[in-house]
Amino acid sequence: VKVVGRIEPGLPHAHWPRVGAGDWGLIHSMLPGACLVALVAFLTSFAGAKKFGLEDGYQIKPFNELIAIGMCNVGGALLGAVPTSIGNTRMGIARQCGVQSQLGANVFVSIFIALAVQFFTPCLFYIPMCALNAIILIGSSHMLEFAHAGYLLEFARHKEFGRDGRMDVLVWIVGFVSTLFLGAFKGIISAVVLSLLIIVLQVVNPHIALLGRQQEPPQSGVPHQPPRFRHRWVNMRGQRASGGLVATAVEEEPGVLVFRFEGPLFYANVDQLQEWLQAGE
Repeated sequence: VKVVGRIEPGLPHAHWPRVGAGDWGLIHSMLPGACLVALVAFLTSFAGAKKFGLEDGYQIKPFNELIAIGMCNVGGALLGAVPTSIGNTRMGIARQCGVQSQLGANVFVSIFIALAVQFFTPCLFYIPMCALNAIILIGSSHMLEFAHAGYLLEFARHKEFGRDGRMDVLVWIVGFVSTLFLGAFKGIISAVVLSLLIIVLQVVNPHIALLGRQQEPPQSGVPHQPPRFRHRWVNMRGQRASGGLVATAVEEEPGVLVFRFEGPLFYANVDQLQEWLQAGE
């Protein structure tokens, strides 16, 4: 069984990087790769932080995350560290253990790691590598969101939101397959690029919903309710009740074309709106 082996004890010493005249060519050649590494570090970190925020009910500010990760990498560069990003596996393990603050997730962990590297590296010699792999797999299990794909499929079946729902399912499938066969970085890039293309398509070719007046039954306990309070404008397509039956009659207003333009109106899509209005006359 392969074990961790010997780990060099001691903490690194901070020092300012020395840059000579011959190093600028190396910096120029490494700059594109460094930009990609920075992009991957931020995307993976923000994706993990966003997931934990959605599950626990708090907001994530991308700019704050960018500043925090940047400052960590600046400090790490002075210590000869590898590029820093959020450890999704470590955060998953901490969350499963009940950690709910930055003090427990970062400060205490940093102190423990510093003590272990300084004084207890001989105790880590015989730890099996398979045990570390098992910890990573268990910690990463929370990142599997197959149930979310089921929600997207259910959303896509709804007639009113069918197109948007199908686009979300497509992004999920492309991201999953790309990550599975091409790796995490190419999978993230594929999903981001596809999402941007879909956004451009939706802006240039937005959906136009034809609205009709739907009558609702009078509310109980409200005598002499005016008729205008028993009507609402709804999409003419896909109005279904929870049992799958048509809820109430939806009728167009005689002599009036009522619609909802679901997107920003500007020069790229104004022709589409004009053609739709001419077809509806």
